[in-house]
Amino acid sequence: MRGSRAAARSGGPAVSGRGVDALVAQARRNHTVPTQHFITGPLIDVHGDRATIAANLLVVFAHEGAPRLLGERYELEAARAESGWRISRVQARPIWEVSNV
Repeated sequence: MRGSRAAARSGGPAVSGRGVDALVAQARRNHTVPTQHFITGPLIDVHGDRATIAANLLVVFAHEGAPRLLGERYELEAARAESGWRISRVQARPIWEVSNV
């Protein structure tokens, strides 16, 4: 995401941010252990110079005791710029979570 207008939200207002520095800080807060993201089933709907994207997200957090799995739904928006498509909004909606698997 480029530019100060990029925004992300995950789980509510306490972990939302606007701008690249805020997004990097949020990612560092939310990823304190080795983490892997699996993104599947993207659905992209283009309307001229704007697009919406929806996808499934499976996150694996590799804790020392046992892994934690999180299923979420990604909802993104993108805008076409002179240099190509740019993501302008990311929202992750938690669907389910399993700990100590």
